[in-house]
Amino acid sequence: MMMWRSDTNHAYGFFNSGWWQEVQDVWDGQSPTPSRGAPPPGLLEPIRGTGYIWGTNDTFFNELGWARAEQKGFCALVQSFERGFLLRSSTVASCKDGLFNHAQGGNFPLDTLVAVQGGGWRAQLR
Repeated sequence: MMMWRSDTNHAYGFFNSGWWQEVQDVWDGQSPTPSRGAPPPGLLEPIRGTGYIWGTNDTFFNELGWARAEQKGFCALVQSFERGFLLRSSTVASCKDGLFNHAQGGNFPLDTLVAVQGGGWRAQLR
């Protein structure tokens, strides 16, 4: 799973191997995202800032592979700690700046995510 936080302008890769990585989002909002070729049937190439990181960072590409669904923005409550953070999706109608919140519907899978610096992560699904 890949996630971008607007409050920090950082992107996160949460890998099936149990670890995670945080990187600064350096996409300028206009440059084309690098391509890794045509996605296999039924899969997608990530877009926008997450696509830029996925296209330029071999760790993100190799650990995550191709996207299985289109990216969806959601609102979250985040509590930072000395050694990580806790995130919980919110069901408010719209996010900051009036952006649509995909977590308001009952089919958004992520409820809570815990990430520990230098360690692992785990998610609670709905």
